Amino acid sequence: MEDMFFNDGMLFSFSNIFFVFFFLIFFTFILLFIISMIKGIRQWRKNEQAPELSVPAMVKTKRTDIHRHSHGHDDNRMFFF
Repeated sequence: MEDMFFNDGMLFSFSNIFFVFFFLIFFTFILLFIISMIKGIRQWRKNEQAPELSVPAMVKTKRTDIHRHSHGHDDNRMFFF
């Protein structure tokens, strides 16, 4: 009895299908990456060409309650808020 899997060329056809899908997905991601870069560059250029606005502003409040948080392991202090 002949080995149908190897002699009939099924392995070759499965590998072709795999490589076709692999490269389609790979090039799709590359294409999406390039498109997002182009969109980002366009937005950056649009922002650079826009006039710089200078508008008057008034400070309404000032922060008076400021806490310093430390998440390091070298710090042995404990904070209770």
